[in-house]
Amino acid sequence: MPPKRAFAPVGLARQHHTYSLAEFIVHLAIATHQAGWKLTGFYRENACRLPVGDEVIYPDCAFQLVAEGRPPHSFFVELDNSTEVIRSDADRDSWQRKLRLYDAFQDSVPDRFRVIVLATRSSERIQHILDAARDVVRNPQRALIYGGTLRDFLARPDALVAPCFRDHAGRRRAIVWHARPVLTDSKNDPCEPAPAPCYAVPPVVASATPA
Repeated sequence: MPPKRAFAPVGLARQHHTYSLAEFIVHLAIATHQAGWKLTGFYRENACRLPVGDEVIYPDCAFQLVAEGRPPHSFFVELDNSTEVIRSDADRDSWQRKLRLYDAFQDSVPDRFRVIVLATRSSERIQHILDAARDVVRNPQRALIYGGTLRDFLARPDALVAPCFRDHAGRRRAIVWHARPVLTDSKNDPCEPAPAPCYAVPPVVASATPA
């Protein structure tokens, strides 16, 4: 059973975050259906517990995408509401700490996943977060973090396959596509015609029960 707070009124301080997360989930579900994929293994906010040594990280949500003849693609989602410090490993809510824990968690599990980071207010923040990811992720070849804006994601009916994200190396990325991304210096319009799916991600084992 979900906790009582799941049905309680949303406080004013959390309304922007909660509404933005709901917008992402609904648009993701619609785009997934239209692309012929299936959204499964969904974990609501704070329901997916990822242990990393003595620390724990709780994504804003988690999900898997599956299609016939393809292994599951696994994702964790983090929203950036311009309220958290980017570089400070001492701050429990800093992006540097989150990035470090996700990188360490990937090292501890055999299955691949991606972390989708969506800025809900400032597009400039995404580049700063990706710069921090470039410094934190120990394997520079690992495209662990996909950064973009919620506005760009919601603007695309084909959001599942549109490369509205970039990784820490500046490469265009889509949630699902069929060809390897091309390195480009252009950061003006991340949403360009979509190439097609390049990687397949087996499921991640999380110590929680899907919603």
